Amino acid sequence: MIKPFNESGDISYTSVKTPIYSYEEFIDPNNVKVITDKNNFGIYFSRSPIPYDRERADELKDFKGIFGYKHLGFYGYTKEFLLEFGKTEMSYLEKKEMLEQLRAIENGYRIKVETVNISTIPVDVPGDIKKVENFILKSYNY
Repeated sequence: MIKPFNESGDISYTSVKTPIYSYEEFIDPNNVKVITDKNNFGIYFSRSPIPYDRERADELKDFKGIFGYKHLGFYGYTKEFLLEFGKTEMSYLEKKEMLEQLRAIENGYRIKVETVNISTIPVDVPGDIKKVENFILKSYNY
């Protein structure tokens, strides 16, 4: 997340994404998905499964490969960005998806989104606690 700041003077907001290999993870609205352009700037963030694969829609459950990219929710900002962003109001898309990244995009800010090959277990809703507990038990062979 720091790398883009060092490589370019016009970066003010960064984040990270990781590949999604599971159908369940892809359709889960608690896993935010991200679409980036060819230069890894965020185009859209959504709780819906994006991109929609029209040709494989009926066979997605059996698909093996990368479904899309999950936004991990780690951020890097410049002080100037935070001061400006704090003055903006919730945008239409932010209200619909409840994702503040969309407010930034709707206000013309660019979000540099780097790819990392790690995965996390988000704890956003009470049901996520069981996922973390199962991961810990599995990791320690319980």
